[in-house]
Amino acid sequence: MLTKENLSRDELAKIVREEYIKAREEYEYIRTGKSISYKPPPSFDGHKEIVTDDGVILEKGRPPVWYELVDCFIKNKITNPGLYIHTVFQDYYDSPYPPKPKDLLRPEYLQKWEQIKINKQAEIIDALKFQVNILDKELRYLRNYLKKSKVDALVCILSDHTLALSPLFRFCLAKRYAKIDEAFSKLARIYAKSAKEQFQKFPDLYTKYWNSILDLSYLEE
Repeated sequence: MLTKENLSRDELAKIVREEYIKAREEYEYIRTGKSISYKPPPSFDGHKEIVTDDGVILEKGRPPVWYELVDCFIKNKITNPGLYIHTVFQDYYDSPYPPKPKDLLRPEYLQKWEQIKINKQAEIIDALKFQVNILDKELRYLRNYLKKSKVDALVCILSDHTLALSPLFRFCLAKRYAKIDEAFSKLARIYAKSAKEQFQKFPDLYTKYWNSILDLSYLEE
């Protein structure tokens, strides 16, 4: 998650730089079919000012372009820089000229991201309702017809991969009941990685729309 609170500006810039490198390498692979190692040019990484021994400034320093991206992402509440950067790169897959870091700041891409978030917001809200309905339906069936206890029924549901329950939904429920039965702790460990990956794509939206039902604080452990 990209926020001021949990990382320094230098650390945030490092994350953005790494995500740009990943997106650029993926772009080259899609364009050429070959895997390459990409290293940003010095002009992207900036440099310190050059000063002579007697204090004459020969060249002013220039901050890395990644700081500008970090400031923009924080201002526009882009908490997943990797997804944003890859989304922009997708528009260039048919172009021989990949986007430079400052291209990521263009208004049309920021507007496109806002529309993606709006669409994702509705999807996340509907997904929670849908999964809660599945959970309720399965619980009633297992308890009323198969006479299983609530604990056994929940373990069966969270273990059933044929049910349309996301890793994040399964993980949070498993953590909620982890102190009741060790089976839930085992399930939580199984889903932990994929749940965090799902959450980190749109952490602000999941926190806003799922936190009233699922304790997302477990994801900070």
